Amino acid sequence: MVIPMGGMGAGMAGPFPPELDHRFRQLKRCVLAMLLSALGVIVFMPMCFNANVFSVILSSLNIVLNAIFGIWMLQQDPLIGRMYHCLTTTICQPCGEQCQGGLQCLMPFMFGNGITVFLNIIQPGDLVNVFGNIGKLFQPMEWKSGLWGFWFVFYATCVLTIYISQISGIVFGYLAYKQVRDAGVTVSGGSWSQGGGGAPARQGPTGGDDASQSAPEGRPAQQNFQAFGGQGQRLGSG
Repeated sequence: MVIPMGGMGAGMAGPFPPELDHRFRQLKRCVLAMLLSALGVIVFMPMCFNANVFSVILSSLNIVLNAIFGIWMLQQDPLIGRMYHCLTTTICQPCGEQCQGGLQCLMPFMFGNGITVFLNIIQPGDLVNVFGNIGKLFQPMEWKSGLWGFWFVFYATCVLTIYISQISGIVFGYLAYKQVRDAGVTVSGGSWSQGGGGAPARQGPTGGDDASQSAPEGRPAQQNFQAFGGQGQRLGSG
């Protein structure tokens, strides 16, 4: 399966610059919350409603796809980078060849989450399951099993966390995009990516280096010193 990831963020490319470190951390929390919550829904929904596991996985594909956008976007993170390497060497190898990730996946991540939230609001299947059965928590006699209430709490928490993480990802992604667009943030990945670690030489008032202008003006420049420049006299010649 080839996911078209390279077109929507064509105006932005490269890794997240240091100026967006706080947005990077916020987006990382959103992506991890989406992944863990989607896994929780797949585990706890069949326990609560006797749903087919395969159908639950299919209904969670949109969340998984948005999380993949997030993994590509945050691939420079050590933890998410392992997920990225695993995907690019297995089932998502064509995606790694098509999109280099980083800021290029910011817009697909935002639009994907926005469309998913909009569709889930139009057809609120998970929300109906949560709010339609929340009253049973206070009626243990209607529980299908002795642990139904506990499974339902975990399921409801995962569903609400998915919505919160998606909406938060849209907001933080837009703030990062706005900062890049308005403040002219470069996307070179920081000065450490340019090689030499030494500081540049300071320029003097006339454009030269300070080292060449360190001598006082009243003192003449020192002539080149040549060792043994005089004429010697051989022993015994006189």
